[in-house]
Amino acid sequence: EESLSDSLLAKIDKDKASQEEMEEAFCRDVDSFSFDFNQYNGKPGQCQDVPVHKCAIVYDSSTCGGGWKLEISKGQINFPYFSSYWKYRNDIDLVGVRAGCTFTGYSGSGFTGNRARIKAGEHDVWVVLREQSDTLVLDEDIESIMCSCIY
Repeated sequence: EESLSDSLLAKIDKDKASQEEMEEAFCRDVDSFSFDFNQYNGKPGQCQDVPVHKCAIVYDSSTCGGGWKLEISKGQINFPYFSSYWKYRNDIDLVGVRAGCTFTGYSGSGFTGNRARIKAGEHDVWVVLREQSDTLVLDEDIESIMCSCIY
């Protein structure tokens, strides 16, 4: 009864509605009650999807509106001074993790210090580090990464 109170079909006059209007209302009801169609993974609109051959993608902007992005392969990355990865050191705001993968960020080089894990199940997961209590310690404070996938 509770879910029917929000149904569009319950609000349509069946004697006045056209076949097309009834079908549209039905389809909208199905969409609104279907978790498969309404999976919001937290991805900001300007971000590209996590590439299918990568484990994760990180950005220095929480909206992907500017700055750099880095695609993360399975494995480990350190961000030491005076390396090609130096510009990413302590500057990650947003992490997108591909379905079936786990991203672990560390505040210290060599996989030490504070750490947070972001695990994606059946769907990609996107996290703005400063907006989650369990990842806040890594907001703009990541010096090494491990990323693994079950595939």
